[in-house]
Amino acid sequence: MKLILIFCFLILPSMSLLAEVVNIRPLSFGRVVISNNATVGEYTIDYLGNITATNHFRIIEAGSPAEFLLFNYPANAQVFITPTVIQASTSSTPFSTGQFTLVNLTSPGSIFIRTDGTAEVGIGGTLRTSGSGSMNYSDADYTINLQVSFDF
Repeated sequence: MKLILIFCFLILPSMSLLAEVVNIRPLSFGRVVISNNATVGEYTIDYLGNITATNHFRIIEAGSPAEFLLFNYPANAQVFITPTVIQASTSSTPFSTGQFTLVNLTSPGSIFIRTDGTAEVGIGGTLRTSGSGSMNYSDADYTINLQVSFDF
C-alpha cells in the first residue's frame, strides 16, 4: 500500500507539469462611446458572449469574451476556474480623465476536460463608468489587467 501511494504521489505532479493554458483571445469590450457620464453605466460581456449595456454606453463595435485553450490535461479531469481582477481601474493611451472600472469577471465555476485532454474556457466581465459628470472619456485605448487561475 505504501508503494502505491508513493508512486501516485510521484506521477501526479509530473502530469500537472504537462498541462498548459494558452490565451487565444483577450477579453475585449470592442469600441464604445460614452455619450454622457452624468450617471454610472455598465457594459457586460459574459463568458458566453452575451452583451448588455446600461445608460450611456453606445456600442460601436461589439467586444468578445476572453478565450483560453487548455491542453495536455488528464482526460475527464475537472478544472476549477477563478478569474480575479488585479487592477480595478483602466489605464489609457493617450491619457483620459475618465477611466473605467472592471467590477466583475464571469466564468464557469469549473469544466471537465475532454477525452483528448483539451477544453476551451471563456471569461467575461463588466466595465463601469464613473458617473461623475465631470470626467470625460477620450478617444483612447483602455487596458486593464486580470488574472485567471485553472486548478485541478
